[in-house]
Amino acid sequence: MNESPTRAALLDAAESAFAEGGFEGASVRTITGQARANLGAVTYHFGSKAALFEAVVERAQPGMCEVIEDAAAVPGTPIDRLQRVVRAHFTFLHEHPRLRRLVLQVLLLEADLPAAARYLRRAIGVVADVVAEGQKAGAFRAGDPGLLAISVLTQSVMFNLMRPMLRRGPGLDLDNATVRRRVLDHALEFVRAGVVRPLRGDSR
Repeated sequence: MNESPTRAALLDAAESAFAEGGFEGASVRTITGQARANLGAVTYHFGSKAALFEAVVERAQPGMCEVIEDAAAVPGTPIDRLQRVVRAHFTFLHEHPRLRRLVLQVLLLEADLPAAARYLRRAIGVVADVVAEGQKAGAFRAGDPGLLAISVLTQSVMFNLMRPMLRRGPGLDLDNATVRRRVLDHALEFVRAGVVRPLRGDSR
């Protein structure tokens, strides 16, 4: 079924508004104004502002999941695949500033958001499968694959969502390609050190 132009315009406007102001800070009046729709369009197409927020997250979910799934599916050793996931996820968040701001707003929201929960389960599941494969092969340290997967994914999320503070604090400007490459290399090495089973005699 084709999406109506008005519904699509509302989703575009809402994604921008929610990314900038969060759920509370984005007004229906602003969203409908940007979408060039009447004030009742949100109720007509979605039922409520909360349902619109859910629809925005639902629409954003596949792209964020697929970049992780595609990276994990490329043949290679488990550590190669994990690092490929981190690189792809990091790059995706860098290249989609509005989506990373939306992710931050979702993290700040205390209300249940089923679409976000589905995304998280899907992403963690993909990475946890790679971790479990590495553990089975004896290449990765023991531990809960799900928790290790969260730690892996957190690297790209943390650095990208903290960009303004990193720029103002330690002076790490991730919009600078050289700095971004250094940060990504650090994240990749951090993931390797966190999951790879130490060699016998290694005190780590």
